[in-house]
Amino acid sequence: MGAGHTLDNIVTYLPSEKTLFGGCLVKAKGSGKGNLADADVSAWSGTVSRVRDAFPEVEVIVPGHGECGGLDLLRYTVEMFQQNDGSDRNE
Repeated sequence: MGAGHTLDNIVTYLPSEKTLFGGCLVKAKGSGKGNLADADVSAWSGTVSRVRDAFPEVEVIVPGHGECGGLDLLRYTVEMFQQNDGSDRNE
Protein backbone atom coordinates (compact mmCIF):
# COMPACT_ATOMS: atom_id res chain seq x y z
CA MET A 1 0.00 0.00 0.00
CA GLY A 2 3.06 2.16 0.02
CA ALA A 3 6.36 2.86 1.67
CA GLY A 4 7.01 3.32 5.36
CA HIS A 5 9.45 1.26 7.42
CA THR A 6 10.59 -0.19 4.08
CA LEU A 7 9.60 0.38 0.47
CA ASP A 8 7.68 -2.91 0.39
CA ASN A 9 5.87 -3.22 3.73
CA ILE A 10 3.72 -6.29 4.23
CA VAL A 11 0.54 -6.23 6.29
CA THR A 12 -1.85 -9.13 6.74
CA TYR A 13 -5.53 -8.82 7.58
CA LEU A 14 -7.63 -11.72 8.90
CA PRO A 15 -11.26 -10.69 8.31
CA SER A 16 -12.74 -13.50 10.39
CA GLU A 17 -10.72 -12.28 13.40
CA LYS A 18 -10.84 -8.57 12.52
CA THR A 19 -7.10 -8.61 13.17
CA LEU A 20 -4.39 -6.75 11.26
CA PHE A 21 -0.75 -7.77 11.48
CA GLY A 22 0.97 -4.50 10.69
CA GLY A 23 4.58 -5.51 11.06
CA CYS A 24 7.07 -2.70 11.48
CA LEU A 25 4.83 -0.34 9.50
CA VAL A 26 2.69 0.02 12.64
CA LYS A 27 4.22 1.38 15.84
CA ALA A 28 3.20 0.28 19.33
CA LYS A 29 1.88 2.96 21.65
CA GLY A 30 4.75 4.83 23.28
CA SER A 31 7.41 3.49 20.93
CA GLY A 32 9.88 5.62 19.04
CA LYS A 33 10.53 5.68 15.32
CA GLY A 34 13.11 2.89 15.47
CA ASN A 35 15.48 1.96 12.66
CA LEU A 36 14.92 4.28 9.70
CA ALA A 37 17.79 3.04 7.50
CA ASP A 38 15.43 1.69 4.79
CA ALA A 39 12.45 3.89 5.62
CA ASP A 40 10.52 6.47 3.62
CA VAL A 41 9.42 8.72 6.47
CA SER A 42 7.66 11.17 4.16
CA ALA A 43 5.36 8.42 2.82
CA TRP A 44 4.79 6.55 6.09
CA SER A 45 1.68 8.42 7.33
CA GLY A 46 -0.05 8.15 3.97
CA THR A 47 0.64 4.43 3.78
CA VAL A 48 -0.78 3.81 7.25
CA SER A 49 -3.83 5.91 6.34
CA ARG A 50 -4.41 3.74 3.25
CA VAL A 51 -4.15 0.60 5.40
CA ARG A 52 -6.71 2.05 7.81
CA ASP A 53 -9.06 2.94 4.97
CA ALA A 54 -8.71 -0.52 3.38
CA PHE A 55 -9.68 -2.35 6.57
CA PRO A 56 -12.21 -0.13 8.40
CA GLU A 57 -13.65 -3.04 10.39
CA VAL A 58 -10.32 -3.92 12.07
CA GLU A 59 -10.49 -4.31 15.85
CA VAL A 60 -7.10 -5.76 16.82
CA ILE A 61 -3.79 -4.50 15.47
CA VAL A 62 -0.54 -6.35 16.02
CA PRO A 63 2.50 -4.08 15.55
CA GLY A 64 5.94 -5.37 14.61
CA HIS A 65 7.15 -4.84 18.18
CA GLY A 66 5.29 -4.16 21.40
CA GLU A 67 1.75 -4.55 22.66
CA CYS A 68 -1.29 -5.12 20.48
CA GLY A 69 -3.96 -2.46 20.32
CA GLY A 70 -6.78 -1.07 18.26
CA LEU A 71 -7.14 1.80 15.83
CA ASP A 72 -5.20 3.91 18.30
CA LEU A 73 -2.00 2.29 16.99
CA LEU A 74 -2.73 3.46 13.45
CA ARG A 75 -3.50 6.97 14.68
CA TYR A 76 -0.34 6.99 16.79
CA THR A 77 1.79 5.91 13.82
CA VAL A 78 0.22 8.45 11.46
CA GLU A 79 0.81 11.26 13.95
CA MET A 80 4.39 10.15 14.56
CA PHE A 81 5.30 10.46 10.89
CA GLN A 82 3.04 13.33 9.83
CA GLN A 83 4.80 16.09 7.98
CA ASN A 84 4.66 19.61 9.38
CA ASP A 85 3.69 20.97 5.96
CA GLY A 86 -0.04 20.57 6.54
CA SER A 87 -0.46 17.22 4.80
CA ASP A 88 -2.52 14.51 6.47
CA ARG A 89 -4.15 17.05 8.80
CA ASN A 90 -7.46 15.14 8.63
CA GLU A 91 -6.15 12.18 10.60
